[in-house]
Amino acid sequence: MGAQRLRGCGTLTTRGGPHKATLDAGGGGWACPQRRPGVSIPVKPAAWSCPACSYPNTGLLQVCGLCGKMRVPGPQDGPAAVAAVGAPGGAVPVSGPTVVAGGAGVAAVAAEKPAHRIAGLTEPVFHLALGAALAVVFISTPMFGRMGWFLAALFHETGHFAMDLLTGCPAVPTISLTMQGCTVRQPQVWSLALVMQGVVAWLAWKAWPLPQLRWPALAAAVLLPLIAWNETARDTAITLCGHLGELTFAGVALWRARTGGFTSSAAERTLYGCVGWYLVARNVLMCAGLIWDAGAREHYAESGSYGLTNDYIRAADDYLDWQLSSVAGLMLVVALAVFPLSLLGGRRRVGSARPSQRRA
Repeated sequence: MGAQRLRGCGTLTTRGGPHKATLDAGGGGWACPQRRPGVSIPVKPAAWSCPACSYPNTGLLQVCGLCGKMRVPGPQDGPAAVAAVGAPGGAVPVSGPTVVAGGAGVAAVAAEKPAHRIAGLTEPVFHLALGAALAVVFISTPMFGRMGWFLAALFHETGHFAMDLLTGCPAVPTISLTMQGCTVRQPQVWSLALVMQGVVAWLAWKAWPLPQLRWPALAAAVLLPLIAWNETARDTAITLCGHLGELTFAGVALWRARTGGFTSSAAERTLYGCVGWYLVARNVLMCAGLIWDAGAREHYAESGSYGLTNDYIRAADDYLDWQLSSVAGLMLVVALAVFPLSLLGGRRRVGSARPSQRRA
């Protein structure tokens, strides 16, 4: 007889060979000798789609290649799928001959563990609360406040630089140890603007299969040319993108603190929470002062880096023809929306994975 291969584990055998296989009692079939209690049968994991971002991943990956979310196994992965993720080499422990290693028709999988709690709080709430407490220390302590300024300046100037580049304006961001920063911008280069618009359009096309990224990416591809080729819109966007850069990273940090970060370690998640809340609170307090406190407005007018005019004053006076309090009010709404928007990111059941499954 010709060689045959069992669909479940891939063992190659000659039908009827006394040491390779045993005949089934059912009539003509053969039973793999590997299918006995206590034997691990290597099973190729099925391809899976990330529930957070819908990115298609190969079966060998246990975390999403795009967003880093831990894989949650399901019936399509075969019997005892939850245990398989933690087993060495993706091996599935088979408990008896009645288990079929094909994955089809599996009735049930292992139940998820309840979410782990710290001090009576779920992990996301605990790390966000601890991060908020540390952010208060950064805001209220002069020494830590200086450290926070440099951190905020990094994302602030990165925001200016990113919008400069996207609209075709070469720029160089700078940060001084004397707590001053600015981004030196050159006139627009139309060829660079066209290249950047092409890149954003290509990224939007690549993001179209992903539901959570589809519409934001499409909006970016449509809005970028409208901003880049209109001088007033371009200058306004570049001016406001300093603080928008801070708030964008704040949203990412709060999202990562809630969902587990890149390593799921408590220290990383708490630091993400601290940075996110600090950047949000910094912008909220500044905007509130510019709206309701005359002293804060006077200080803001005199505190520009290198003697330059601060961003909100330039946006109000030079581009929008608004009151400073109106620009601050708009940005206050944006700052307050950061945390609710961060809740729209992918969620993960913290505590449902084994400790061995979490990345170090």
